Amino acid sequence: MSEKKINPHQDYKVMVDMVKEAEEQLNIYRDIVKNSYEADNISFGRSKFLFDAYTQEELRKMDDEVAEEALLKIRIPFGPMDMKNVPDIESDENWIKDICSQHYESKNTIDENLDPENLSDHDEKEIDVVPFEEVYPTEKFNLIREVLVKLKEDFISLEESENNVKELKDETEKVLNEYSNYMCSPEYEQKQIENIKRLNERIVSLREDKEKMNTFEINKIQKKIDTLEKIINGSFITERLDKLGTKEVESIVKTYFNNNKSAYIIERFKNKIEKVGFNSSTYRFFFNIEEKYLPEEYHVYNNLYLFIVMRFIAYININDDADRSYVRSIVSSISKLIYEKYNDTNKEKFINSIKKCLDYFEDYKERFEKDNILHPNHPRRIERDEKKKKEERAIMLKTLELNKYPITKELTNMDLDDLKKEYTRILDEIENSKKDKEIGDINEFIQKNKKVQTSSFYSEIKKHESDDEEPKEELCDDGEPI
Repeated sequence: MSEKKINPHQDYKVMVDMVKEAEEQLNIYRDIVKNSYEADNISFGRSKFLFDAYTQEELRKMDDEVAEEALLKIRIPFGPMDMKNVPDIESDENWIKDICSQHYESKNTIDENLDPENLSDHDEKEIDVVPFEEVYPTEKFNLIREVLVKLKEDFISLEESENNVKELKDETEKVLNEYSNYMCSPEYEQKQIENIKRLNERIVSLREDKEKMNTFEINKIQKKIDTLEKIINGSFITERLDKLGTKEVESIVKTYFNNNKSAYIIERFKNKIEKVGFNSSTYRFFFNIEEKYLPEEYHVYNNLYLFIVMRFIAYININDDADRSYVRSIVSSISKLIYEKYNDTNKEKFINSIKKCLDYFEDYKERFEKDNILHPNHPRRIERDEKKKKEERAIMLKTLELNKYPITKELTNMDLDDLKKEYTRILDEIENSKKDKEIGDINEFIQKNKKVQTSSFYSEIKKHESDDEEPKEELCDDGEPI
């Protein structure tokens, strides 16, 4: 049985899909927990803070008064205005009783899917439960502790789910980095060169054997060699430019500056790249390559290289292995540039290949300077950038205003980059303040009662140490009693 070949790209895609699904399930689960808490007027944020401080065992052993106070601490707080406007707000005692009642009923409810005939005698006895109203007066505090333990279980389960997702994300990132580093390594390039050498030797061998010479096999191997060579040097992008010259350049320029034709290219690109296994919106991460990575003389062509790549992908044969390899190669190359995965040598090599591609359009440089509204010095681009900056500034100041933060002259006159930093700092401060307000005095409650419980614990140990019913027997060196 032949060993199955591993497709790193496909493996990574599967892992990304798994992470996405896991995150969606986690968000659904978290929302379910939050909504169920809110339905019972329990604060999710206050609960998390409390239960992070206590283990289940500590909750089970909590003093009566402390347990009752702990349960009340996680109730959604109501201010004076709430009490006025919502007359049916339950008193603390009634709320506690209601929460305990729900827990008691849930604990003693028999699954409707169980077959009554298959219930044991023990199960039948459990069905005959004591009514809550009879239990509550004497078991109130035990029920409160049970409620706290049950709520803690929700957070334990949620934390486990969060950890599982984090581990999956970390593993996915590790695989990506390992794969990316390998694809950028000299070892990988050397391996590709060795593959080409091996395939050429195979062709020579086939041609030497005149009797068994297989033209079909030779052509097949030659195509593999050509594909590998084009991937190594990136020449598949400029192949038509090399062959057709001015005719191809003119075709690209006309399409680039024609809204209808360029829109058609984009739609074909989206369709094709999805069939290769990439997200159709991938290209949005690849804007402004010329502006960011090339010398200033190439800035007039901003986003032209991306368009050429998209045009190439738009017309590939999706059933051709070589074409699919080219797509993966160019997307990988651009990604490595954008996300700083290249070493200096390979980065320079790829940038030079972009320059070579754009050099074909030297005769149209004035046209691009005049009509390419995407290049950084074009009046339309400058106007658009200024408008965007004003909008960003307005949104930030409005957000701060809505959060009741004073808008000073210093803020309004601040440089945009400085404003962004200050904006982030202020929002963090506001968010932390909201958290502190939500938590209220829970931290004080935890600190006070954890100390009491800890001291009680050690006191109990000391008590038992001093109250031994029988004196300890002294032992000889051989372990026998004296």
